[in-house]
Amino acid sequence: MRRPPDNARTARASTTIQIPPGRGCWWIPLDRKNEESTSVVAQTYLELRRQILSGQLQPGEPLSEYQLAKTLNVSRTPVREALARLRSAGLVRSVPQRGMFVSELGPGDVVEIMEIRERLESLVVRRVMDQGLSAEQLASWEEQTEQARRLIVDGQLPEALALGSSLHDQLIECAGNERLAEFLAQLGDQVWLLSMVGIRAPGRPEVANTEHRALLEHMRDGDADAAEAAMREHLRNEGRILLSATLPKGVMTL
Repeated sequence: MRRPPDNARTARASTTIQIPPGRGCWWIPLDRKNEESTSVVAQTYLELRRQILSGQLQPGEPLSEYQLAKTLNVSRTPVREALARLRSAGLVRSVPQRGMFVSELGPGDVVEIMEIRERLESLVVRRVMDQGLSAEQLASWEEQTEQARRLIVDGQLPEALALGSSLHDQLIECAGNERLAEFLAQLGDQVWLLSMVGIRAPGRPEVANTEHRALLEHMRDGDADAAEAAMREHLRNEGRILLSATLPKGVMTL
């Protein structure tokens, strides 16, 4: 897949999404968990993060330290430190002479993120299969995926997205590689932002759910090669949808 220009704007959310809690979208770095309830900086960081991930703060929106401090009823110092953390997580970008803005994930970001996910999450599936999987765990994932399907039918797409994201997260946890999990978790916020674009692509939630069910069928059959290939194809299809959504109109890719 050819790398498209990076200056294309990400498709904007038409409405704010209320994010159901889940590890995929609410992952907090381990060194910040202990300060969550006591640190003003951490609380400011978490609130701004929530507003960005939910779409309340839109891609490309300017972020004024003064205005944010006033809105959140804190001083500018914790806002400044929170924005620095958000920048490290890829949710905020700094433009010289202009200030801070909510990040806009363009086609170049899609290519990079999905390349990483494809390679690492296919490895995750291989490790899970090699280690063995209990019937109870597999049945739980199958029920979870069926619940997501029913939510899609009912039009509850954010809730279905949270369940689908949770399946990926649980697979990563079951792989038993802490460094692999930590590395993928660093991308969690950006993956969630892209997923909010993906669920708006006509037909994609249904297809993604079908792909999840196919993955689990291969896992139930004990076919590690087919399961790994199913994860790879699932993420490639997701990447194609996201690339199409983030490209400027009229730009074609192979």
